[in-house]
Amino acid sequence: MKKVQIGLLAILVAFLSATQVFAQKSDSWQSLFNGKNLEGWTVRGKTTWEVKDGVLIGTGGVGHIYADPVVTDCEVKGMFKVSEKGNSGLYFRCNPPAENPDGYPRGFEAQIDNHAEAHTGWLWKPGTPTAKAAALITKDNEWFSMRVRVVGDHIQIWVNEKLMTDYHDAEYKKGFIAIQGHNPGMTIEAKELFYKDLSKMPKFGTYYLQKKSLFENLPDEKNEIIFLGNSITDGGQWSEMFGNLRIKNRGISGDVTDGVLFRLDEVTASKPKMVFIMIGVNDLARGRSVEYITANYRKIVQRIKDASPKTKIFVQSILPVNPEFNRFKNHVNKTEAILKLNSELQNLTKEFKAQYVDLHSKFVVDENKLNPKYTNDGLHLTGAGYAAWKEIIKNYF
Repeated sequence: MKKVQIGLLAILVAFLSATQVFAQKSDSWQSLFNGKNLEGWTVRGKTTWEVKDGVLIGTGGVGHIYADPVVTDCEVKGMFKVSEKGNSGLYFRCNPPAENPDGYPRGFEAQIDNHAEAHTGWLWKPGTPTAKAAALITKDNEWFSMRVRVVGDHIQIWVNEKLMTDYHDAEYKKGFIAIQGHNPGMTIEAKELFYKDLSKMPKFGTYYLQKKSLFENLPDEKNEIIFLGNSITDGGQWSEMFGNLRIKNRGISGDVTDGVLFRLDEVTASKPKMVFIMIGVNDLARGRSVEYITANYRKIVQRIKDASPKTKIFVQSILPVNPEFNRFKNHVNKTEAILKLNSELQNLTKEFKAQYVDLHSKFVVDENKLNPKYTNDGLHLTGAGYAAWKEIIKNYF
């Protein structure tokens, strides 16, 4: 009997491990190119494609090379270099024409061409320049990055992480990712090719999407200090409180750990000096377990460290709540879960060599309740609460 139980337990652990691996892959960048050969790609047309020193190289006449994944909502990125008089493009949601599979794809194209009027960063549709790029910032024979994001009818194109095109077009819904070779005598090179499947992304409200879009359109600055979180962070006038314009408020009311993960690229793009994180009470209110939230925190911290290794990460404890107030009933009854989560977060910061900031103990009164002098609804802070928060963290600056 024990052997059967042990066997079933092993199977269950293996299944859960596989599920966790899949979950991690589904919300992270996935490689399109192995840097060794053309495995995972299909060649169409006259362009000759080869792999040399980890670089995908196309030369010759008109042709396209299609990656295997079929995508709908997605994000694609890579490094590209085009020769003199070169003309290429990064296609997405595209398909070979049925009547001539070697012909020009039917779908969207992010243009790569440093000489045409409709230059690198423009959005094209078959034979038609469609949406103008803000500027031409690339040169022949120099590497540059390109990133494309398409969700529904919303298309955005970044070149060297500068937003060049922001457009709405719903004509093409589904297809492949492809790279173009355009004319004889030219060379197109590509490397570090990745994509992210956004078709199963969480659904967010209008306020979240408004704020996310705003953050993505604000300019990056050197040595930013970012406050990242939900409404409790959103409510703080941080730059005024500290008299420091480098402090950026990246709080969004109602946000959860999944929402932070979904918008984290904007946070790390500026390679910030510091990031102060507080997120999780809304997850608890929606029924997420402490284990689920901790796992998402682990992803958040790891992604910040990977994208911006010099950034100092401060994980702030979840604030206490007070059930004596009648509002936010699904939030203010989570005292025990908050204590458990804070314990897990403290352990996590040790694991990642990040800084744990204990706010919780400074805000509590009897029975771990949020001190009424800092709140008027049992969850959010008044001015006195933000002043107390500032006093706790000011020495970290």
